[in-house]
Amino acid sequence: MIEALQVERNNPPTQTANFPRKFFEYLFYCQCVAIVLVTGYLCTNGLFLNDESLLLNDDSNFHPKKWYLPLLTSVAISAILGLLFQWFIPKYTFDTIWAIFRVISPTSTLLLGMLLIGIGDQRGLGVGIMMLLFSFVQFFYGCHVNLGFQYAINLLSICLEFSPPGKNGLLLLSIFTGIFYSSFFVAGMGGVKATRNRVDDYIFVPVILASQFWTMQVIRNVMVVTVSRVKYMNYSRRFQLNTYDEFRNSTVKNSMGSVCIGSILVPVFGFVDASSRAVNSLADDGVDCLFCCAGCFSGLAAKLKRLGNEWGFVQVGAHNKGIIRASMDTWDLLQNNALEGLMGLIRSDLTESFCFFSGVAGGAICGLVSGGWALVVHKNYALEVSLYAFLIGYFMVRIAMAWPHACVLAYYVAYAAYPRTQAFVNDNTIPNRIAVIQRHQNAGPRVTLTQEEVDAIQNPPIPQDLTEHAPE
Repeated sequence: MIEALQVERNNPPTQTANFPRKFFEYLFYCQCVAIVLVTGYLCTNGLFLNDESLLLNDDSNFHPKKWYLPLLTSVAISAILGLLFQWFIPKYTFDTIWAIFRVISPTSTLLLGMLLIGIGDQRGLGVGIMMLLFSFVQFFYGCHVNLGFQYAINLLSICLEFSPPGKNGLLLLSIFTGIFYSSFFVAGMGGVKATRNRVDDYIFVPVILASQFWTMQVIRNVMVVTVSRVKYMNYSRRFQLNTYDEFRNSTVKNSMGSVCIGSILVPVFGFVDASSRAVNSLADDGVDCLFCCAGCFSGLAAKLKRLGNEWGFVQVGAHNKGIIRASMDTWDLLQNNALEGLMGLIRSDLTESFCFFSGVAGGAICGLVSGGWALVVHKNYALEVSLYAFLIGYFMVRIAMAWPHACVLAYYVAYAAYPRTQAFVNDNTIPNRIAVIQRHQNAGPRVTLTQEEVDAIQNPPIPQDLTEHAPE
């Protein structure tokens, strides 16, 4: 069994498939080096070469302390929030999920929107109104999916029951890497602000933002690939792998190219898919102008989702596949599974929404703290500081939430591939939930759940201890 694992870990891709992986891997490392050089140039040019002009006018010139301190504080707060989530979710799963969906995320977004409107800037007014609308969307979404809370709680409790060795080391490494890169992001944006050059704003700000997005996604997805590999091997073959060892020996050596590609494709395709589902929902509600394009948009979104999806990261880690091939194989596995309704269940699962709303809550809290600070000490910085702090908080919390998200991804994919292994033989969580959903759909919108169905959702059989080894 160990020999089979070594063969699978070291199974190299073909030369044709390996080229794009290596290209994007080297491109990622090159952009990391380039952004460090750009940040150094901007800081040198903006701070040190123009330091004599800082004393000429208190309002028009750059003030490093009033810019950097609020943003660096947001970096620290986001890291603390990420670590707090790791403690709260396993111990207080129900309270955490309920609070994120119903209180923390919508309320913090609402307050951030009010802060942006209160700044008095026209740009802040538009963004603030969008934040207010998004906060109401979050609240109504939390009410709409209320019946799915208990299943999400049960699923997370099962998936997080087994904590593989080395997980905390990888989590801390990921968070500290995020802190390090976010500090470069803050320094780069400060350098652009200090130059007071509109050309630099149009050139360097988009470049730094794109680099921040890609790099933070790569940090997050490295953890997703590593943890999902460890959990998948435990569910399917009863292996106990060390998470940090798999990070060094498998992910970094074999999967970085796929992670770099997937960190671009999966968020973009996921956004298209989410937009398609929103359009379909409006079309179903009778918005005639969207009805004609909903079908075409839905077909395009389905094709893109099959080419790049988060479930594909499981097979990237487990079988060393490229992200596109892994996404297609995993999508087909889930779509054509013998258990009817599995894909519908997965698509309605709240874990991904929970991780997203947690990131939004973290970003909004950081935006409130840093933006409020900047509003007091230097109003002209308040809008930009609030938005940059929101991005920092969002990405940092999403990195921390990669651990529970990866566990759930591995659980679904392993169940679809090996539903009769020891890990699932006494676990009826998925079949019971599918049965309840199908009964609800067949009976119509006014169906009333029986007490047995409620008990099946709230108290599913707990699988055997996942830490046990299977016999050789």
